[in-house]
Amino acid sequence: MAWPAGDAVSGLNALLRETAAGDPGLIASSLELHGFRACDSGQVDAVRAALASIPNNVLATNPSALALKAMVASLDGRFDLADVWFETALRDAQGGARNEIVFRYGLDLVRRSRSDVIALLTAEIGRPGLDEASSTRLSALLATAYVGVHRVDDARRAARAALRGMHSVRDDSVRARIYHQSAFVALNDGDMTSAGDLARLALEHAERTELHDVSARALSVLHNLSVGVHDDPEAARGYLLRMSECARKAANPTLALYAIMNLYELDVDAGNLPGIEQLDGELAQLRIFLTPMASESLLPAQALRAAWEGRFEHAYSLLSPSAEKQFDEDRRAVRWAEVAAYAAAAGMRTESARAIAKCRAALRKTQAQDRSALRAQAFLAIAEILLAHDGRARTAIAGLRAATRRAGPRFFALVEAIRALQARWSGRSDEPFSLPDALERLERVELGGIARFIEALSLPTSPQARASLLSDLEKSIIRRVAAGETSKEIAAELDRSSQTIDVHVRTICRKLGCSGRRRAVGFAISSGLIDDRRQSARGPEAHPLPGHYPVAGSALSGTISYAR
Repeated sequence: MAWPAGDAVSGLNALLRETAAGDPGLIASSLELHGFRACDSGQVDAVRAALASIPNNVLATNPSALALKAMVASLDGRFDLADVWFETALRDAQGGARNEIVFRYGLDLVRRSRSDVIALLTAEIGRPGLDEASSTRLSALLATAYVGVHRVDDARRAARAALRGMHSVRDDSVRARIYHQSAFVALNDGDMTSAGDLARLALEHAERTELHDVSARALSVLHNLSVGVHDDPEAARGYLLRMSECARKAANPTLALYAIMNLYELDVDAGNLPGIEQLDGELAQLRIFLTPMASESLLPAQALRAAWEGRFEHAYSLLSPSAEKQFDEDRRAVRWAEVAAYAAAAGMRTESARAIAKCRAALRKTQAQDRSALRAQAFLAIAEILLAHDGRARTAIAGLRAATRRAGPRFFALVEAIRALQARWSGRSDEPFSLPDALERLERVELGGIARFIEALSLPTSPQARASLLSDLEKSIIRRVAAGETSKEIAAELDRSSQTIDVHVRTICRKLGCSGRRRAVGFAISSGLIDDRRQSARGPEAHPLPGHYPVAGSALSGTISYAR
């Protein structure tokens, strides 16, 4: 039977009343009826308070209350105690209570990546007398456990068995979990269409029953599809913001952390400094919940931020130790490619060559047109360019250009940037667009963080070459600054805000290596960008200089393992 949201609220109110009344027996009975649902709805504190008011002798006689105590202990990171209480609860539980406790224990073990959950669930599914609805529920959970140990064929079979048994499940909250777990399996199995369809069904059922935890997990699947399949950062950001709100309602800091980490990665990739600063604060508040795996997931974004500042060796040191430990060959290939690019940028030729070889070995075990594989190939091309391997770089770029027809506009902008970077490094000047134009193009497709990485590369140091890094808009702004105009006056002429003009001026100073406006104007005059004799006569509308350099580029953001 479906469990409407109103029933969950009335059940929670009953639990709170019994807790206030102080009768341990009534509280334990109320927990048995409403406790699991209260946890699912994010009311963990109410369950915690109810458990605290039950003496141990009463608690020991109620398997459901013991299982809830185990769930709370696991949320608090006390996993040894959680195991003891779950196992104690299972010894005395019977009938429907046992089925619920097995499911909750299995769910807890899956989320802790415990491989022994497979034996627990397969034994329970094969137990004589188990009803079809309970078997269906456990099969879906077993499917996610198989994914955790890389048994994708077994995961697929278990998920399909669960979907075939859905006719026996009447509770919408249970159906929501089964749909989400099947979506998670489909995502790992490469069936992206089914993953999206199942995730949307999970979200529909979870929202109907206010199952915020499952809503957040379904949104994590949709986020991964937006990033890894559709290359749509705007949609991905929308899913993550919704996921963050669901995680808050579910009182689940782990899911909240997942959303924030992925938003952080999107903002670093886009070069969105205000967004990054806000997320830095939110990450600091959740630092206590950062597991080693979660911390490791932040490394690619942290490495890219380091590269903005030209700290390429630091970026290399952040990523290199973890490259061989990645979950699968796709992630391994991407990580080694990132390592190769940062090492090459740091002048670490031996380390870069080693990383390139490792990346190519991983790529041979992946599908060439997979988005992760294309991203790895893009990083490899950058590394080959920076190492001055001209022939290899041209071959890599030719392969990337052939893939752009299917990979979308962001990847096209990236490949064109890499192509221009290769022309710049090889001394050619026949590319149809300039470095500044290409960097602005990257910013328009939310790859401004990649543009910052390119700006930090060791480009030519002659004044004329550095002046060539300015876009036409930036040249127009520095000429107006030289003519004595204020940011407010320039903003009015260019139909922009004065804050935007100030950002452009800071970018100009960074590109020219100057500490302020006055030095930037002096540099522009000495480099020939501004003709001082003609400036006063002609005003700020001097013609831009020819001879722009082409652009450099980097690769798309990676995907963090999705919530299960």
